[in-house]
Amino acid sequence: MKQRFRRKKSVDLSARMLIVGAIFAVFCCIFAARLVYYQLVEGDTYASAVYNGNMRTVTVPAARGNICDRNGKVIVTNEYTNDLVIDYDTLPDTRDGVHRVLLDALAALRATGSEDKMADSLFPVEGSYPNYVYSAAALTEGDPVCARLKTFLKNNFEADPDTGIQELTARHSAYELVAYIAEKYNITVDDEGAPKDIFSPEEIDSLVSLRYGMELSGFGAVADYTLAEDVSENLQSYVAERHIRGLDFSSASHRVYKYDGYASHILGTVGPIYAEEAEKYAALGYSVNDTVGKSGCEAAFESYLHGKDGLMAIIEDDEGNVVDQYYIEKPVAGKDVYLTIDIELQVSAEDALRENIETRINAWRGLEADAGAIIATDPQSGEILAIASYPTYDLSTYNADYGELSKLEVSPYLNRSLLAYAPGSTFKVGMALAALEEGLIDAHTVVHTAGIYDGLKCSHYATSGGQTVCCGDINVCEALMVSCNYFFSELGDRLTVEKIRKYAAMFGFGESTGIELGESTGKVATSYPHAAAIGQSDNLCTPLQISQYVAMIANGGTRYAAHILHSVRTADGHVLYSSSPKAAEMLTGVSDENIATVKQGMYDVVSGERASSYVRENFVKVGNEYQIGGYWSTDAAGNRVYVGGKQVGGKTGTAEVDNDKNSTDNAWFTGFAPFDDPEIAVTCFIENGYTGGFASFAVAETMDAYFAAQRRGGK
Repeated sequence: MKQRFRRKKSVDLSARMLIVGAIFAVFCCIFAARLVYYQLVEGDTYASAVYNGNMRTVTVPAARGNICDRNGKVIVTNEYTNDLVIDYDTLPDTRDGVHRVLLDALAALRATGSEDKMADSLFPVEGSYPNYVYSAAALTEGDPVCARLKTFLKNNFEADPDTGIQELTARHSAYELVAYIAEKYNITVDDEGAPKDIFSPEEIDSLVSLRYGMELSGFGAVADYTLAEDVSENLQSYVAERHIRGLDFSSASHRVYKYDGYASHILGTVGPIYAEEAEKYAALGYSVNDTVGKSGCEAAFESYLHGKDGLMAIIEDDEGNVVDQYYIEKPVAGKDVYLTIDIELQVSAEDALRENIETRINAWRGLEADAGAIIATDPQSGEILAIASYPTYDLSTYNADYGELSKLEVSPYLNRSLLAYAPGSTFKVGMALAALEEGLIDAHTVVHTAGIYDGLKCSHYATSGGQTVCCGDINVCEALMVSCNYFFSELGDRLTVEKIRKYAAMFGFGESTGIELGESTGKVATSYPHAAAIGQSDNLCTPLQISQYVAMIANGGTRYAAHILHSVRTADGHVLYSSSPKAAEMLTGVSDENIATVKQGMYDVVSGERASSYVRENFVKVGNEYQIGGYWSTDAAGNRVYVGGKQVGGKTGTAEVDNDKNSTDNAWFTGFAPFDDPEIAVTCFIENGYTGGFASFAVAETMDAYFAAQRRGGK
């Protein structure tokens, strides 16, 4: 009996063990299922933990897309470098300790000759204790330094950001700003507000500047602060040897510019997400450490260029050695953006503009032209082939140069192709077409020009032997050729302001051109029609608007929306988007004969009997006309001949400058070629250029470069 009892007990025990084993197996299955769930379904959430035992996760930045020209030549790409960062998690617990780390970091930069690598904090104050003043950039509306200063004043002093910067800085002096930051971060006072004297005046200035930048960058538990970019191995060794707590190095992607100093105004800049932008970008799924486009095409096409960061798991042993690593989520590169510009033509246009101003006007003619713009467009599509502004800057040294360049009286940061100026006599082309269409004149109508019209003196006005001399009895083509103010002032009064504004709207003045970059829309005069018709009064137009309107007349009456985005592609070349011409306005009902008459007048501006010698000297004389875009060769008889030249239409413009700087007039020249089937329209504007013909050199050079590329098989 006892034996049977013991056997039964053994059976019961085995059964219980089976039950326990089954329960354990069920728990193991549940645990495995949850583990799979957390890894595959909730992986993104739990991967955000910095450490998990001996595993940590790091963000792997996605490569930003390249920017290429229309032919696929890379203009902007990326390179990977090491940056020196202030690591929030490993900093000392006290503010004095943090400040010592910051000063040690600055000392490390000085010791290794790396001060030029420091990231720009956009600190708005210059000088040293107690003589602080706001910098010129801080007092310039629209400047990044000014914008960040407004944000700081809003956050700390509840200042209204819509208030003008002059008023804000009058309320809060530079000295007050420095003192406030020094006290807020216990640089000059302790927690109870009692003064302390542990930092030198120079150290206080450095700490205040850094604290300002750190605050506005959102520095904290979720965002480190980049102190220096693209640092050397020498600096990394220096920091490692001294075990400076709170400093770390991170791999970062930086933009590389393949054509240093060219296309800077349109390419634009990139930078960190500022505190005032954090909410906007967070809603778009960005992290606080992301780099974003700040201006130009980098900002306009941010949604294409920005990729999606990845996440990597790094497994370390107890001594911190990496034993394994793998992607939890791979990074996805941004898309490549192809622009409509031809980078080789862009370089030619910028070089021509620089030579036009520095050599042809200033050195040769003893003038002081100081700024300008040039733009080339395709009259058949609205594509921008080149767009440049002078003076310019180099994006590859943007941060290092910013402080000095921002102090210049003539700012290199303005894209003058998209700023509005009085159009001068370039406006007369449209007024000629308007008068023809309204039946006020025809191609043969002759006007006697007396020299002065309602107080406006024609540039050809003179007196001889007691007699007034002007342009004589001329028709509309002759009036365009000699740019007679009297002729067009009379037309302006006959047209009236209402008709001038009607046609100006058709030509695109006072409206957006369609370009994806920020631009002025200018304005159209509302009074004084005799002055408005010659491009004065309150008329303001951008070089791009002038180029569009001339292209509209050149192609027979279609104004295409301007655009600089050609296509968007993946890294392997797959086309995701491709632009197509969009007609913004058509001169419906406008007589082809009237358009032809106006175009003839533009032909005469270059090749007519009374055309300006300042214009002619930049084109090639072939028979009785002046051409561009050909090449020199030798015929069978051994004579040097110009082959393949194109006829050109153009218009000069000289706009009076109303200021107190004793400046000379602004100069315009706009043109198109070939005359009968235009492929390119080019407009050049030069501040203080004296007379319109002086701006024709850059136009001719840009056209020549375009047609030379055509012969080589490019565009």
